[in-house]
Amino acid sequence: MKAPGKWAIGLLLSLVGVFLIFALDEVFIGSRPVFARDHIRETAAYLGSLGAYFLLVQYGISRGGSRGVWRHWPELLGVNALPLALGLVSWAVEPGRPEALYVALVILAFSVAGAALATRGAVKSQVKMICPPAASS
Repeated sequence: MKAPGKWAIGLLLSLVGVFLIFALDEVFIGSRPVFARDHIRETAAYLGSLGAYFLLVQYGISRGGSRGVWRHWPELLGVNALPLALGLVSWAVEPGRPEALYVALVILAFSVAGAALATRGAVKSQVKMICPPAASS
């Protein structure tokens, strides 16, 4: 049996992320709107926590490959499929409240940052292997 691809692992971690979205929403947001002006700290903690999770997931999946960020699209799609679907469905059901779509776009931005961070690390390590630092005498 063939091992699952990185996109499948990303999809599984995306499912965990959806549960994290609901859990953190209850902890930080509750029944008020996500982007309420008088609760900026809670909103920042909510988005920062979600962003950190998806950044680390994408970094872990994309690590080791020196391909460009946009060549990691199967992994990006796997990690962001469920949050984006959740945001789009929520926006379609309630067109006047696009907060879930905004949260999904923030998650996508953090995932792209995770892929860029992984690519940057891989390229830097390859450059060090090709051009080792000169020995000082």
